[in-house]
Amino acid sequence: MKNIYFGILFLLAVSVSSCRTSGSDRGEVRGVSGKVFKQEQPYGMVYIPGGSFLMGQTDQDVTFAQTAQNKQVTVAPFFMDETETTNAKYKQFVNTVRDSIAITQYLNDDKYYFKPGGKNAKPDPSGKKYINWEYVKKNPVFSAGGRGKAGAAAGANQAKLQGMYYQGDDRIFDKNEIDVRLLKYNYAIIPLREASNNRFDKTKKRSDIIFRDTVPVYPDTLCWLNDFSYAANEPMVEGYFSHPSYAQYPVVGVTWRQVRAYTVWRSRYNDAYKDSRGIPHRQLYSLPTEAEFEYAARGGRIGNDYPWGGPYIKNSKGCLLANFKPGRGDYASDGGAYTVSVHSYFPNDYGLFGPGYQRQTL
Repeated sequence: MKNIYFGILFLLAVSVSSCRTSGSDRGEVRGVSGKVFKQEQPYGMVYIPGGSFLMGQTDQDVTFAQTAQNKQVTVAPFFMDETETTNAKYKQFVNTVRDSIAITQYLNDDKYYFKPGGKNAKPDPSGKKYINWEYVKKNPVFSAGGRGKAGAAAGANQAKLQGMYYQGDDRIFDKNEIDVRLLKYNYAIIPLREASNNRFDKTKKRSDIIFRDTVPVYPDTLCWLNDFSYAANEPMVEGYFSHPSYAQYPVVGVTWRQVRAYTVWRSRYNDAYKDSRGIPHRQLYSLPTEAEFEYAARGGRIGNDYPWGGPYIKNSKGCLLANFKPGRGDYASDGGAYTVSVHSYFPNDYGLFGPGYQRQTL
């Protein structure tokens, strides 16, 4: 009797549940169902709350007063890198471009590409192949080699990659050095402002608005000599970007075009990870506007000369609070004759350590 009663109760529960999970919306608009998106804080970034501030000079410079007038500006909340972009981060971009060129133009080995999934899967009709970066991470293209199969594979790669190295008289001591002139990044974006300005122009096609660019990505390491004519900066040219001891120093010698290409790559890099796990994309990375830059650099302290609030550049112990040139020809009193590690000084009230940042909108 108990079993019969339990069976009836179970059937009743199933029928009630079935009614509740019916796919009918009863003619009511309930919105498109989608995956739940949870806002995450991007790695290495800090949250900048939105607000309003007086943009421009705090004190009038009487001697050179040809400046734009102050104006009240409202800034929406966003995320910003807590430090300047380091050599290590930018080098990851350069190495990705290097490996991509090596795989697509020199190696042409199917093991570095994704294989069509499924038993009856067919290749992409367009003929495009996509690099499997997870495989590349585990099996570096420019490997130092080793014993057995790993050493043989590294040797085979080196033979195919000779075209990427300086050739003939450009070589020094017969060393294999990458010809950095080959490292170029191709990308395409849609300038939204231009798209908005031409939205009613029926003669314009989408391809007319798409902006495409090919950018040499390797930084100008000779800037240490070009920008400082009377300085013995040859050691900085030779090691600042390449030596691991400078990994956490801010990257220098990059143009605005290179930085924009870096932001595009950084967005795509994160998008690829999200796609592999079926997660909605973040907003795209971009450079901050002038208003966002000043608002974040002030650290919430409006009307002050410096982001730490006080009118002085030294603390009570006589230590400089930022990377200043304290006197004529004196570059070392602030703790470094050149640039310093990105975490060398105290952050402002938003948690930002330096003046050069990237941003990401909410």
